[in-house]
Amino acid sequence: MKKIDFAIEIITPVVMSETVGGNNHISTANSISGSSILGSVAARYLQSVALEHAEADDQFRRLFLSNNVIYRNANLEINGKRSIPVPRNIVQKKSDKELFIDVFGDHSKELIDTSHRAGFTSGSLIKRPGKQIHFHSSRKQNRLGGKSVDGDIYTYAGLASNQTFRGEILGEEEDLKVIESLFIEDPTIRLGRSKTAQYGECRMNMGSIEPVDISPVSNSFTMALLSPLIVTNRYGAPSTLILDMVNYFIDNYQIKMSVKQAMIRTNIVETYNRKWGTKRPADSAFAPGSVFKLELESAMAVDRFKTLLVNGVGLRRNEGYGEISVVNFDVSEFSTPENKVAPIKPAGIPDIPIQDLFKKIIEKECFIHAEHLGLKHSIEPQMPNSLTTRLLDLFRGAEHASEISEFLTSIQTEKGVDKRAAEHLQRVYLNTGQKLFDIFKNAQSEIDNFSLTPMQLKDGFLNSFPSKVGVDLEQFKTRAWLHYWKTILTRHVKETSI
Repeated sequence: MKKIDFAIEIITPVVMSETVGGNNHISTANSISGSSILGSVAARYLQSVALEHAEADDQFRRLFLSNNVIYRNANLEINGKRSIPVPRNIVQKKSDKELFIDVFGDHSKELIDTSHRAGFTSGSLIKRPGKQIHFHSSRKQNRLGGKSVDGDIYTYAGLASNQTFRGEILGEEEDLKVIESLFIEDPTIRLGRSKTAQYGECRMNMGSIEPVDISPVSNSFTMALLSPLIVTNRYGAPSTLILDMVNYFIDNYQIKMSVKQAMIRTNIVETYNRKWGTKRPADSAFAPGSVFKLELESAMAVDRFKTLLVNGVGLRRNEGYGEISVVNFDVSEFSTPENKVAPIKPAGIPDIPIQDLFKKIIEKECFIHAEHLGLKHSIEPQMPNSLTTRLLDLFRGAEHASEISEFLTSIQTEKGVDKRAAEHLQRVYLNTGQKLFDIFKNAQSEIDNFSLTPMQLKDGFLNSFPSKVGVDLEQFKTRAWLHYWKTILTRHVKETSI
């Protein structure tokens, strides 16, 4: 078996969508999956060969539907080479960003205050791929007009342009020559989500066909996963138990081994099948970067394991899953250069939906500030639940300070229960020493004096928004103050009902 290296140059951001994220946000994976590369190569092949039923063609099945050709993930290029995910046994000291530790060593005391450094590594460098976030307005109610009707906003996170990702395609030389010929005249491809719109334009540059290098293997070594590993238990269901992985090696490859140490993470593998027009069934998998310290029981097991370094392990190997490597790093040489992509700020005045979105974000932050302040203040002594509930309903429905003052005026002029309510408000205090009656009587001045200063000091929060949005904290003060009192009263109801 031989390999052909390829480099993917990103021209416009590539969105390799993941299953994580909310309804209004599409996140991107950190690499270009082998399944996506396989799909793009298959599409190019079908453009060059007219096939009525591709799945019935022998060459098509060999190139794209079997394990004869393996399309490995394209990872971030570091120093001109294909990188690998940082193994999870490599952690970084939080208090000293230059100190890296191998948890498989004897460092029990040093492991306090550490975290895994996500990203990719080649040699001694650790880097993360640059990403860009783009805002879009929803046009689901007006696709023909091309404008947003409901004002909904959603975001796409994509691998940033002007980056290079490197991968490999493994197979017999005659198969690799067929694939190589597809990109001689036109190396441009489109990958990922929304590739028919503004995303996913890339150049795929093919290298030369070379023999596959195999890392030396001894009886004891550390195995790292370079892509998701899907193995099944003895009932045929995908499993992420280490015992089931060991049994899978025994049952399928006749390799007996023991796992001395392991640092793993799991994820869900979910891809899209264009032929079916739907997602494929999701599978549980060991995540890239998971590491296992293994010990093989015989020389024959070592020889058999070497073939897995080329062919991969587990299910869906032709899509790049199950790629493994033998790793041995000197953590004292690691470094992490900055690799941030500056955000692209659009010129001009943001349109109305974007302005509304910014204002909603700031209003939410004001409410969070009001809640935190409300949880610090309490009513003393106990106030009747009926009056607390009545006030809570008032604040929930109020929009202006005058409504609070008018309530006090009305209960003073009424007889009986309402008059007693005014008397209760005269005798209860906030733990700041202010009477509730006086606070509500002077509601407008209380609102004017309600401090939102932390909002202006919070990491330059307001300064991060475009000046042309026209944000003024004064417009949020009334609603924040009402929310502040709803927090106090809700807490008082709960405490007095216990």
